[in-house]
Amino acid sequence: MLIGSIGPRMQAITLPHVDAWNVWWSDYGNTADGFAGVKASVDARLEEIGRYGAVEATCAVYVKLAQGTGRQMGDYPTTAAPLEGSPDELADQLRAFEAAGADAVQLVVDPIVTASVEWLGDVVARLR
Repeated sequence: MLIGSIGPRMQAITLPHVDAWNVWWSDYGNTADGFAGVKASVDARLEEIGRYGAVEATCAVYVKLAQGTGRQMGDYPTTAAPLEGSPDELADQLRAFEAAGADAVQLVVDPIVTASVEWLGDVVARLR
């Protein structure tokens, strides 16, 4: 089971029971350093309850491709810069999330079309 909240109250309720937690890109600034800061806070909570190392850390990462128009989150304004660049550059940026402790990332892609998914296949190939 995965919890998608970084709120202290919700984490107090759920962290004793979940296998993973997730944070959305707008909650950590869409940077590996921002993710690392949130992870440190969650890790401290996990340590307090004796579950440090037992719960995976995941994050959503906002990626804008050349054809992107600045994807918005519903009615909310974009709050952080997207990752952008060549396949090599994006692979390097995603590796930084791994180095910051992310067990998995979910890509929030702009534009979210078949061609984007196909283009990102080249990025994924570089990560292997």
